[in-house]
Formats: sequence, structure tokens, C-alpha cells
Amino acid sequence: MRARVFGVLSINNAIRDGIDGPPTFYAERGRESIGTPALKAAFSVSGDALVQEPMVARKGEAG
Repeated sequence: MRARVFGVLSINNAIRDGIDGPPTFYAERGRESIGTPALKAAFSVSGDALVQEPMVARKGEAG
């Protein structure tokens, strides 16, 4: 299915590049993997930290 959407040549090139070293392609299934994984993020943020409390309209403001 994906080969029809992206094209076989495009997918094969991405896999080949990932095997050669750049983190352009990586796949994992069970204990087997192929390609080069991307570097881990230097920091992470939880979803809760991204959510702000809803703003409460002050008297006289549209809410």
C-alpha cells in the first residue's frame, strides 16, 4: 500500500540511506530493526505541561 502512495524508488532510497547511517529511515518489529534511529531529544515535555488552565472571562468581557 505505502509503495503505491510514495513510490517504490522513494521507499527503497530512504531504506538504503537509513542503512548507510543518516537517520532518514528506521523501522522496528519485535527484536529486529533496520536503518538508523534518530537521536534522542535533549529534553522532553509532558502533555500536562502544555495545557493551560482555561481563561475565565472577567466581568464585562465577552466569554
